[in-house]
Amino acid sequence: MHAERSLWEILVPKNSHEGVTYSLEYHHAWDERVRAIAGGLTILRTAKGQWISPDGELFHDTMIPVRIYCTELQIDEIIQMTLQ
Repeated sequence: MHAERSLWEILVPKNSHEGVTYSLEYHHAWDERVRAIAGGLTILRTAKGQWISPDGELFHDTMIPVRIYCTELQIDEIIQMTLQ
């Protein structure tokens, strides 16, 4: 019996909180780790986000939306890896 899979979307930051752009090699390594966990991913075009912090400050952020068809346990593992 297989665990139930769902389609998830995760927003991968293009830059660190300090404004440093993550290298293409860094993103390729992330992609490879996601493929190892979930078997595949769909990378969408870069998106521009705007977020209001708890203290009311507006942040502009560039993200890469990535869709992943996987189990809840797998997406939890991917989220933890991404946060690191």
